[in-house]
Amino acid sequence: MDAKIPFAFQLSFIGFCLMISFTYIQMGDCAEVSNTKNELAEDIFSTLQSLRSEVQSLKAQIAVEGERNISPEERRVSKKKRVAFYARVSPSITKIAAEDTIVFSLVETNSGEAYNPSTGEFKVPFAGTYVFFSNILSGSGKFIETCLKVNGKIRMLMYSGGKYWGSGSNMAVLELKAGDIVNIAKKGPWGTPPLYIHHLWSTFSGFLLY
Repeated sequence: MDAKIPFAFQLSFIGFCLMISFTYIQMGDCAEVSNTKNELAEDIFSTLQSLRSEVQSLKAQIAVEGERNISPEERRVSKKKRVAFYARVSPSITKIAAEDTIVFSLVETNSGEAYNPSTGEFKVPFAGTYVFFSNILSGSGKFIETCLKVNGKIRMLMYSGGKYWGSGSNMAVLELKAGDIVNIAKKGPWGTPPLYIHHLWSTFSGFLLY
């Protein structure tokens, strides 16, 4: 804080110098006044150059102090809390039973490594508010019902189907605890057999909001 006092004082000094300069300019064009104006201009320019150097120095000092004040634990937690994932079905799923977990095996993003592409489950690394989105594309002329579950309990529903290809999507914002398990699953037996989930267009994603 002490380093900012001379800086504010010098800004006030510049304003004072500018006011004096403007006064002299209004007095006329005599040689003496002209010389005075030139001297003031040089003084002001010199002061501005000095202040510019001081500002750059203060910026560097603040940046260093800011980095210094971040504890190793804060750095570790900040980096650790980068949680986000995005995965797609690949290849298409042609056999799935009621309540089975849908496995999105093609991972595009997995910051924090909380999503398991082998099981299709996202394990909450720490408590917070999370956002999840999923899109399921059914087969042509077929329909299928799916859902998002947290620890086996349904928290979001989706319906996919249509005369031709039909997709269903939904988003959920959930407050979760560390260790909670989130997954997309087939909801009950409902759907047109043989049940089918098309690859690539069927996705599952999520991230830590705060």
